[in-house]
Amino acid sequence: MTHLTGDDAIAWWQRRATAAGLQPVTVSALSRPFPRTRLGRSAPYFTLTQFDGLARITDTDHLTHALKNGIGRAKSYGAGLLSLAPA
Repeated sequence: MTHLTGDDAIAWWQRRATAAGLQPVTVSALSRPFPRTRLGRSAPYFTLTQFDGLARITDTDHLTHALKNGIGRAKSYGAGLLSLAPA
């Protein structure tokens, strides 16, 4: 599994956001290194992408599920979790 960057990462977010009951209006992506939690070469190293922007809620049931369960594969590392704030 490899991480996505640039337009591929934004396309991933738009697909996931739509499935989660959101209609993205604006989006920006920022790569953030995720440090190893163990020392040694075999310890995993990740680059995570933080998405910020505005979206309209289109389906509250899907959004509630996504908020409770996340939308990404690496939730144990804090990836794929959603935070919302009023705009």
